[in-house]
Formats: sequence, C-alpha cells, structure tokens
Amino acid sequence: MSVTLRVVGNFYFRDDIEFKENMTVADVLNYARDNTGSGDADLFNFDLGKLTIGADAGKPSVTAFVARYPNGVTSRTSGVEYPEGEYYVAEDLNLRPAYTVWQYYVFNAPLQSGGAYEPQKPRLNSFVDAPVQDGGMVVGRLVSVLANKNPVPATRRQALLGPENMGMV
Repeated sequence: MSVTLRVVGNFYFRDDIEFKENMTVADVLNYARDNTGSGDADLFNFDLGKLTIGADAGKPSVTAFVARYPNGVTSRTSGVEYPEGEYYVAEDLNLRPAYTVWQYYVFNAPLQSGGAYEPQKPRLNSFVDAPVQDGGMVVGRLVSVLANKNPVPATRRQALLGPENMGMV
C-alpha cells in the first residue's frame, strides 16, 4: 500500500508514498522531499522550527512548505488553474494580531462506507513521533489563529454587533 500527502494552501498532493513499518509524519515529509517526480510538483520541501510549549517543547515543528510547479497546477478542490512557479506558505506574524500555524492531520485507511478517512487520535504528537498507517493520509493545513483582540471593522460593526455596540472597540 501507500500513504497520501496533501498540503492545503500550496496545492501539493501525492498518493504514492511508499509505506514502511513504524512510519511517522516526518518520514512522509522526508520521502516527498527526497523523491520528487510524482504529480505536478518538481520540488517539495519544508522548513523547521522548534515547539516552544507543552510536553513536546524543543522538538521539531514544521513552519513552512514549498512546492514548485513547472507547468502550473490545478486546485483539486476548486478546479482553478494556477501558473507555474513556487508556492511558499509559512507561519507568520503579520499586521493583524494573528499568526498562522501549520497543523497536520493523520488519517487511517479509508472507512468501509463511503471511502472517507478516519482521523487518527490523539493528534497531539510532534510530527517526528506521529505514526502513519499503511493506506493512511497526511494532510498539512495552514491555520490562522488570533494572538490578540481583533476589533470588527467600523464598516461591519452594526451588522455584526448591533447598533448598541457601535462605539465599543
């Protein structure tokens, strides 16, 4: 069997990663990086940082993904075609009080009914320790998380909060 890797945000997808006993998410990512030539991308890579909180503090954490598409790529979700080039998505603290972080989901083999994948639990492991099953799928997703309050813009306050909250920020 094989393992599927999908990185939401830069369109990376491949479903031919060779499964090996005791495989982890790190193994899946390393395989994809070291074995290009399948799918639309001719390059796949990722950046690492370190976890700073929790029981896994100090362990590696993915902070960015890049895929290069020499002939462009079509989104599997929307069908929209994107031009050739590098697609880099990274964790970032930018102008709004939010940051983006990479999350990964590990799914076991498809369920018997309907082909949907069953999420693996718990999902709290560092990616270097998270096991992957034969026939499983790994999905990377960039998520935006607010780091502080983020007031509703003045143009949307009344519609979202009501006239009694127009002056509050």
